[in-house]
Amino acid sequence: MVFCKRYLFLSMFNLVVWIFCPLVYNFTMSKHVLTHFQRLSVTNFYLPLSKKSYNKYFFLSYVVKTMFVTTIALFMLSFDIFYFTICTAIAAQYENYTDGTQMYEELKIIISDYQNVHLYMKEFCSIVRPVVLVEVVLCFFSIVTCSYIVALQIVTHSFSVVDFLPALTTMVTYCILLYIYLYFTDLMNEKRDGVNFGLYSCDWTAMDKRFKKLIILAMAMNNANQLKIKATPNRVINLELFLVVLRTSYTILSFMVNAKLSSSDNVN
Repeated sequence: MVFCKRYLFLSMFNLVVWIFCPLVYNFTMSKHVLTHFQRLSVTNFYLPLSKKSYNKYFFLSYVVKTMFVTTIALFMLSFDIFYFTICTAIAAQYENYTDGTQMYEELKIIISDYQNVHLYMKEFCSIVRPVVLVEVVLCFFSIVTCSYIVALQIVTHSFSVVDFLPALTTMVTYCILLYIYLYFTDLMNEKRDGVNFGLYSCDWTAMDKRFKKLIILAMAMNNANQLKIKATPNRVINLELFLVVLRTSYTILSFMVNAKLSSSDNVN
């Protein structure tokens, strides 16, 4: 659970950066800029208000937006911790069935327990699959967008702390979040796949035919139920997907940066 603690700390740090960076920027600007331009906020959504009216009620708007962003962040963190915990619990339950030394005396009990865990995993996967897919897509687009902001400022040497620091912390946070999601999902799948090896590792060659048939039926049942969270019918949510996302992000990022630089050269 070290990953979860580090991710939680980084997420809280990222939230603090997003909340206080606009304030720091606003306080460092001159009165002329603050009077004639709309002040930066946590979420710079367009509002049908004049600059004067917006700046007059800026702090009220800022508090409301901060509460809105904090609520969403805490909700997402709660689901993340819940998902990581349940995946770890399911993986730990499957771990009990990969120990071949227990199979001789308690095979029937273990198979019965395995069926119950399998039902829980099936229900769990059906519930969290849509949310996990949304999280993976959100991480992908966030990584691409934030990487583009960071890379463009580095290439053009136009650093703006209010843009650079939130983008950098968000990019790192979502990279870690994506890795943890895929790690725990892959851990759960790996432990489930290891059940057959645990069954095979018991001293089945010295047993009677009834015991051997029970082993074969248990292995066949495990093979028949390929419970895995999939993005597509052929794409499983696992650690391999993390490298695919990074490669795709790099390709899109390179294209976007080159296109931006080319357009700037043409204008000049």
